[in-house]
Amino acid sequence: MVHYEKYLCIIYPLHYREIWVHRCVPLSLFLVWSLPLVFSCLPLLGWNNWANNCTCSYKQVFPNAYIYLETYGVVIPAILAMSFITIKLLSVARKQLKEIKKLHRSVQREVVTEMERQMDLRYAKCIAIFSLTFFICWVPYIALLQVSVLAIENYEISIWIVLTLACVGSGSAAVIPVILGLSHRQYTELWRNLCKKYCQSCCKSRGNPTSDHHDMKSKEETLEDELTSVK
Repeated sequence: MVHYEKYLCIIYPLHYREIWVHRCVPLSLFLVWSLPLVFSCLPLLGWNNWANNCTCSYKQVFPNAYIYLETYGVVIPAILAMSFITIKLLSVARKQLKEIKKLHRSVQREVVTEMERQMDLRYAKCIAIFSLTFFICWVPYIALLQVSVLAIENYEISIWIVLTLACVGSGSAAVIPVILGLSHRQYTELWRNLCKKYCQSCCKSRGNPTSDHHDMKSKEETLEDELTSVK
């Protein structure tokens, strides 16, 4: 939903406020949280292999069809969709960057200015951040999903490979929401404003009237010395 909201904001900047994602934020949040919750509760609602007098195991709770649907029908397609949206946004940004540079050079007479270098550097940073996020965070998680499916099908896989991928893949996937939150200035604006207010209040509370009086007195003495030298 975060990627989709960014896509709509950039592709349709003039009509963004009329789109349902912007007008119905509570509905968007409800869909984002309720649909995965309902899907995760399907084994509890009856889609399971549970039987009487059986040992508690994931094979009785989660059917293979459920795990295949979750892996290849929900999670991996969602990761690929987010990556496709990001690539689409980068291509749109590249076109806009070329148009801005073309207009700028028509005024500056084919001179590459510092502003153009900064824009190119910013675009390169965006590509680098996206590439690192995908290869460091998403690729290990996809590998973990694939190894989990192979383990369900009783393939012989080393326990150390499974444990390593479980730790690295789960940890890298958990970092994604933090990256998305910190990379969007609107999401961090509230906390930045609260930090500014807290810092200002701390600075005001730490202000010492005695030191202020001493500073004022030293300024008066400096002014008197300057007047004396002028005389």
